[in-house]
Amino acid sequence: MTYSEYKANISGINIFFGAIIGVVMAELSLQSPITYSLLLIQVASFIVLVLYISASKHRLYYFFFSVSILLVTWIKVSNRDEFYGIDVVWLENRLLPTLSVWLFMIASIEFFPRDVSKPKNGEK
Repeated sequence: MTYSEYKANISGINIFFGAIIGVVMAELSLQSPITYSLLLIQVASFIVLVLYISASKHRLYYFFFSVSILLVTWIKVSNRDEFYGIDVVWLENRLLPTLSVWLFMIASIEFFPRDVSKPKNGEK
């Protein structure tokens, strides 16, 4: 994979899943603005971790940290009806799968062999 292909893959995945997260978050109806705000902070923080996988030299750390967050969250919400005022069905069927697929798509592109040199003088 060339550098341009790599950048296109990462950008395309991030744009696509950014839109999907918007749709998924729009499905949620919470009574408490505080719970919604805390959920937004958590989702935004996770997204930043995913973006760091392709932007940091510590990509393995960010990948394993992200996987750990997903696993712990999935374990904590299983066998419950509600998780801090958030519908568990929505978490298990919408938000967590979306974040998981995004994480593993970014990781698969990031850890796939590629030409790491940037193009020179207009090359692609």
